[in-house]
Amino acid sequence: MIHNHDIECKTINNDKSEIILDYYLKKIPLLNVELDIGWSSLISNDLTSKILIKYSSRINIIHFKDLVLNKDNKIIFTAIGEGKIDLKDVCLLINELPNLDKYGLIIDQDKSNNDSFKELDTGFKNIKKFLKI
Repeated sequence: MIHNHDIECKTINNDKSEIILDYYLKKIPLLNVELDIGWSSLISNDLTSKILIKYSSRINIIHFKDLVLNKDNKIIFTAIGEGKIDLKDVCLLINELPNLDKYGLIIDQDKSNNDSFKELDTGFKNIKKFLKI
């Protein structure tokens, strides 16, 4: 199983049609995915949706993380659903994943500028609004 960061979501060819994650999954057909939607959403929410659709049968774990960019373009972690992730649309796609593990949801609340426990609680509540759990 591969866990992505932002680097695996960057393009590898001139026409920008393939990302590094595509390359890995093409070369290793039995490789499944723990999709970190925070890092993929940093590139774009559209990319996250494309990955969820294209590799739906190979995604076993969803790794929730959310972030914003400050005025200096520095990453600041925040409660899930309060940053770059289009949580409603992403959760609609996650609800349709055929091979999501029974325990395949991870909430990764990295250090933020706010109280981490409050951020974790907010993120969990935001996820529950849209996800069938």
